[in-house]
Amino acid sequence: MDTAARARAAARETVADIEPPALRAVLLDRLETTSMAPGVLVLVSATGRDSSVAIEPLLDRAVGVQLIYEGLRLTRSLAHEEPWTDVDDTEIDADLDILAADVLVSRGFSLLATTEAFGGGRRDRTGLRPRSDDSPPDRD
Repeated sequence: MDTAARARAAARETVADIEPPALRAVLLDRLETTSMAPGVLVLVSATGRDSSVAIEPLLDRAVGVQLIYEGLRLTRSLAHEEPWTDVDDTEIDADLDILAADVLVSRGFSLLATTEAFGGGRRDRTGLRPRSDDSPPDRD
């Protein structure tokens, strides 16, 4: 199985438990037709020149990136198309697309939250309080 097919199968498996079935169908359809480039790039860059690196342990990271990318892409398209301006038969479709975008991003972040990249990639914002002398906050 090629890398894109493995990433696609893993992404579909990640959202297979979503309820209700209509929302799950939207997610699965979207993952079936979208480019798997973001997830594949994670796998390719992680394996680099060493073809002996196992892909299976890296799939959660690839799927996390893929789901976040796809969810944000869907969010951007909804913002540009504004499907809620025409209230007719597509009203339910637009609602499901909004939910789908939210689920994709949430599941993607959930997958990445279990990796060591999560700890290093986020910053604790509590240290960014302004100083009493009106100088700018310490951002280091």
